[in-house]
Amino acid sequence: MQKISINGVEVFVEPEEKYLQINDINEADLGKIWGLVLGEYGDYDKWLCYHSTIPPTSLIEEVGGVLVDDSVEMRLVPNQFCPAQFLGVQRLTKADFDEFAQLHDRLNPDMYWNSQRMVQDLSHWAVFVVLNGGKITAYTMLALWNWEIYKVAAETISQNAALITAAAQFAFENGAKELLYMADDGTNAHQAALKTGFLQTGFYKGYKL
Repeated sequence: MQKISINGVEVFVEPEEKYLQINDINEADLGKIWGLVLGEYGDYDKWLCYHSTIPPTSLIEEVGGVLVDDSVEMRLVPNQFCPAQFLGVQRLTKADFDEFAQLHDRLNPDMYWNSQRMVQDLSHWAVFVVLNGGKITAYTMLALWNWEIYKVAAETISQNAALITAAAQFAFENGAKELLYMADDGTNAHQAALKTGFLQTGFYKGYKL
């Protein structure tokens, strides 16, 4: 993803994927660039993203933003880590990537990190899975470049906790000082993260335009 400046405002674009993301922008700055965004990037998939910054509701409504991602920002450091049992969780192999890709894309059709983007460089990821009858039934994705859990897809709190534990243990064993996770508020994944020692530090809201 490329960082560019439009009228002095930083935005992120990915021309090949026709994707544009604007982070934590205020009403004045968005007003300065919105006409150019519509004119030059009208056919792009456009997002407004806010990281623990109160979004300008009236402005977002005016530009047609729809809240798609409403998450709690959570962080974990090694001395707060409370591991859960994670028997049966294993790291995804390249041989099983296609099966994982089908499940991941079906469950998350609007997620930026779909399987097509992930497979461009799998060295950036550690994926942990639960197998049931030889089939992948649950998983978590750990981004290695910034030590962030991008997704936990599991049904129960205990299964979520097992997957989070596997990812956290791998991260801390490989030099991570802190682990980031954006969990949907009140979900099993959120509760599992709290059980394993994550602390809530803010929020993230993503609006699709």
